[in-house]
Amino acid sequence: MHEYCLIGKVNEARNLFHGMIERGLVPDVWSYNILIKGYCKFERVGEAMYLLEDIFLMNLVPNIITYNSVVDGLCKSVGILDAWKLVDEMHYCGQPPPDVTSYNNLLESSCRIERVEKTIAFFKHLIFERSFAPNVWSYNILISGCCKNRRLDEAINLFNHMCFKILVPDIVTYNMFLDALFNGQQLDKAIALLVQIVDQGISPNLQTYNLLLNGLHKGGKSKTAQKISLYLSMRGYHPDVQTYIINELCKGGL
Repeated sequence: MHEYCLIGKVNEARNLFHGMIERGLVPDVWSYNILIKGYCKFERVGEAMYLLEDIFLMNLVPNIITYNSVVDGLCKSVGILDAWKLVDEMHYCGQPPPDVTSYNNLLESSCRIERVEKTIAFFKHLIFERSFAPNVWSYNILISGCCKNRRLDEAINLFNHMCFKILVPDIVTYNMFLDALFNGQQLDKAIALLVQIVDQGISPNLQTYNLLLNGLHKGGKSKTAQKISLYLSMRGYHPDVQTYIINELCKGGL
């Protein structure tokens, strides 16, 4: 079932599931979870909800993975209101209570459809009213929303708040700031941030180099971009991405 769902053959997974039942095998909650996650991944959340109800009819107890799969599916296909109702049900029933993934799914959905200030207000509500303990992913969701909306000061405030909570920013966090700085033509600050990243022992990934090369090239610092491209080659990064960037540099007459 799991393999079928991974490659998008959810109907085949469903047939296998029903075949198990017809042969007298009783599915456990993990069997349901596989199919529910498959349905939600391919925006068939109605069928996932039906299976959630079926779990109760089978006198089984859905676990946090069951609920989070459905919450994620609702957020991506139906909307945040239905997802919020389900998380509310989890909160008040407490079996299982929502975890950080449940709330992160809501925050991510809110960032997609709402103004970022509403999502930040929602985030604060969760902390004060639900004792929500955000993780790095939680902050990355909000920082991404702020950076995309060119609200860099708010993104920095969130970053500082994250560090105050003794959460360690990852390369994803820094890449979002690099992207925002390059989009705002703040090249010197972007390069200074890269130095800070390296000094802190955080390893830049391929996206980091991609952002740097494209940002420097667009900002008229193609020679610096070429030096980083050479460094990229020496570090053994994939030639397809490297070749694409070099081609873009060549188009500029370099």
